[in-house]
Amino acid sequence: MNNNHDTRQAVIDALQKTGTPMDAYQVAKATGVSPIQAARTLTKLAAKGVVQTDAQLGAEADLSAQFRLAPVPKDAAGG
Repeated sequence: MNNNHDTRQAVIDALQKTGTPMDAYQVAKATGVSPIQAARTLTKLAAKGVVQTDAQLGAEADLSAQFRLAPVPKDAAGG
């Protein structure tokens, strides 16, 4: 990946493509980044509300936490 934006977009694309929750290992395999980079990106996206997880996120990235795309609010989707 060239930069953080590319990595974030690749992670979002991977979650969209599968349509099912994924952990950092699965995201890493789908995107070509390391599992720790995938976990860090997922954690940052969760903090921004782009993805969701049921795991308790702390300072350390949880490689086994399952993440899914957050639902798009109806008013943001044009409906």
